[in-house]
Amino acid sequence: MESNTLNEILAALSSPIRLKMVRALQKKDLSYSDLMKDIDLTRERDAGSFSYHLKKLLRTGIVRVNQETKLYELSPRGTSLLSLIEEMEGRILTTVIPVVRRSEYVMEPFDKTKIISALIREANVPPKVAHEVANVVKEKIRELKVEYLTAPLIREIINAVLIDSGYEKYRHKLTRVGLPLYDVSMIMKETARRKNPDFLVQSATSAVLREYSLLSALPRRVADAHLSGEIDLQDLDFWLLKKHSSIYTHAVVETYNAGIHHVEEDRLSEFLDYLFVQMEQRSSTVIRDQVLSHFNVLLSLFVARPSKGMERAARRLLRLLLLTQISENMPALSVGLSLAAPSLLVPEEPDSLREGSSSFSDRAQETHDLVFSAAKDAYKEVLRGVPPGKLLLLLCPSAHGRLEEQAEMLVGFPLANVVSRNLCDRFLFSGEGLSLPLQEVALSPTTDVDGVAHINMPRIAFESKGNEEKFLELLQENMKLISVAFASKAKYLKRFHSQTVDKQRSNFVVAPAGLFEAVKQLTQSSPLESHDARSLMMRICRLTSEYIHKVSTSDLKIRLSSNSAWSAAERFVKADISKYGFGSVSKIIYQRDRESAIYSCCMVPLEEAPGLEQQLELEREMHPHIDGGHYTLIHLGEASDELGEDRLLHCLQEAFSQPGIDAVGFVHPLTVCRNCGEISLGFQSKCDPCGSKDVSVYRRRGAYLYS
Repeated sequence: MESNTLNEILAALSSPIRLKMVRALQKKDLSYSDLMKDIDLTRERDAGSFSYHLKKLLRTGIVRVNQETKLYELSPRGTSLLSLIEEMEGRILTTVIPVVRRSEYVMEPFDKTKIISALIREANVPPKVAHEVANVVKEKIRELKVEYLTAPLIREIINAVLIDSGYEKYRHKLTRVGLPLYDVSMIMKETARRKNPDFLVQSATSAVLREYSLLSALPRRVADAHLSGEIDLQDLDFWLLKKHSSIYTHAVVETYNAGIHHVEEDRLSEFLDYLFVQMEQRSSTVIRDQVLSHFNVLLSLFVARPSKGMERAARRLLRLLLLTQISENMPALSVGLSLAAPSLLVPEEPDSLREGSSSFSDRAQETHDLVFSAAKDAYKEVLRGVPPGKLLLLLCPSAHGRLEEQAEMLVGFPLANVVSRNLCDRFLFSGEGLSLPLQEVALSPTTDVDGVAHINMPRIAFESKGNEEKFLELLQENMKLISVAFASKAKYLKRFHSQTVDKQRSNFVVAPAGLFEAVKQLTQSSPLESHDARSLMMRICRLTSEYIHKVSTSDLKIRLSSNSAWSAAERFVKADISKYGFGSVSKIIYQRDRESAIYSCCMVPLEEAPGLEQQLELEREMHPHIDGGHYTLIHLGEASDELGEDRLLHCLQEAFSQPGIDAVGFVHPLTVCRNCGEISLGFQSKCDPCGSKDVSVYRRRGAYLYS
């Protein structure tokens, strides 16, 4: 074979029939009969001619027989010769292929081999298939009437050919992550309206990272479940890069090298500067909120007696933090205030606190009031006129109640959730009501909730068609998908933040959205009215908790929360309306129009709760199965008599009279003055303190308040 002369080889390819045979074998290996059929010859009429041409190709080593499959295939010599022929065609034929404008801003001649290389490199396409696809792409490009080609256009043609040829699995791997020109134009227009160039960068980055997560980082089934509305991976834009929330504990003092037992009051300002730097740097790794847990207790470690100087120092820190976090791209700030110091945080009296100083518990209570005043002043100075979704106070009563003080504070500055004293002594809380055991993180300066996901419970109910066991089976499948998504996120967080992620296990939270509505769909009755529906709701909650614990590992802890994000509940209901029709969905939700439709974000939909006592009773029954935060929203109404201190105090007393409620937030309108920053409960046409009519009204959506 190898002794063939160049003349013999060229002669073998001089026949149109033989060249047609070679091109057919370039696409795939063929049997004798299939090869004849592929070049439009028949055994009855053309057997002799076909045999002659085939022997010619075999003698010159252009074609050979695969010894395993017994099919005819191109030899390496044949492949090389065909590539040379195609190159000559490209140079000689009159049909000129347009030049290519590459993404590196250079123009170059079209080169089919680059398509082949890209298919093999990027999508693991077998070489023979890559050659086949590249040839088809080249022919399609010849037919185009364009001045020049672009890389995106060529990629679109390649994807179309892959789909037409039945190679969808390769097309998926070849997907380009980016933004359509129209979308960029719309983002540019919105950026100009906002006068904020950062919005353009943030939007483009979010879009690219979101597509990368769905197309590459997450398994296909997980991505499909998110897109279809079966599950919701909260903050998917930064799923791979940022944690959900970060909570600072008293141990941050030790990392400052102050030492809890040897702190001095004159070092307080220096420590708060250190804390500001840590939080400012860490804000780029957190998407939702940063929490200063038990902040007044932490400050009490530095002082013999609270003073105005301490209040000024605290106000300065909060003011700086709010200034850095005022951007819409930065996490919110939650400040925890406790009227009683958790036993785990109470130190022996330091040597520096000599005779005449108050006890640590007394200092913590006095510091509580000073920090509350500092937070209120800092908000007015920094966030005046800004939607109050960037600051939240987490108030914790003392062991002896003192709920009156919390009610008074809520009236005077209603940016607060109230945390149960029973839980405040043992748990850390994020601003969204997510909780982590204090004992587990006592030695860490910060602890994180790394990610949150939601399950569309009504979707499972619709799909199970009234079969409770089918419902539980689908629920377990979704839980497995979420655990896979959490594992992927944990891997990427460690990869991108190896220097900042603490050496502790990852913490994730799952929240069921629309559990109440799902039970209504399954039983055709409300859990507030039917014992059977109520029992099923308890069973689902218990089994969900069990599923979660089964998929948790020593390195990845998953907890169950009672509260889902507003955005997830809203997305789920829209997806289900699209899938099942508004008529079906409207039977299980309170709202009666598409625009306002949403599934419940908490255990009992606020609109369906017949009374506070019945709502709290149902939520308490669910509490034993919830270890990731039980956050109860209480609807106060809008009338002035429903928004007074007495009404707030009654609700707090009812909520915390028995165990089972972790944290309480109130749903009510409030008015913010754009002139002086004053916040008032209810609708106000003007600000009472300054008389300005430049006011805005906000409502609570979950933990925070928005317009």
